[in-house]
Amino acid sequence: MYLEARANEPCGRSVPSSIYKTLLFMEAAGEFPVEEQLGRTSTVKNVLEEINMSLAEFEPRFAKKAWHLPVRIVEILEELVLDCRLEAYPRAYAWFRLIKLWTGMRFSNTAGLDHSTLEWGPFGITAVLNKTKTSGPGKKVPLLRIWVNSECYVKDQTWISTGFELWM
Repeated sequence: MYLEARANEPCGRSVPSSIYKTLLFMEAAGEFPVEEQLGRTSTVKNVLEEINMSLAEFEPRFAKKAWHLPVRIVEILEELVLDCRLEAYPRAYAWFRLIKLWTGMRFSNTAGLDHSTLEWGPFGITAVLNKTKTSGPGKKVPLLRIWVNSECYVKDQTWISTGFELWM
């Protein structure tokens, strides 16, 4: 009855499943015998499945996809990096956006970029990401390395070295 009452309210699709998981946890933590646990009954499982299906019908959504930069925007960013008439900040920002693009970083990954590890090597730029959604302290993979080949360009190959010098 509680699951149905909550489903009749305006609630998100994850609410009934969260309630169900809480019930399972509380019954296990309270050391109820398995045969007395309500969360394990087929009645509760069926009600949860019906509620999930009905909530899914009311919330049709498009799949979220990453926004893709048009090639012309990438060309313009390269031109901005190389435009010596501009101030340093917009040029450095354009360079950083290109680095983000070519490494496939999420916006949140940029916060985990260790700038002291940024270096120019024989094949391009490398750096270390200390913390991302999938890496960091306490994760299976503590560090990730990014790399941008010096051959990554659309219009002008020198954007990467010019921007690196500017950034440093």
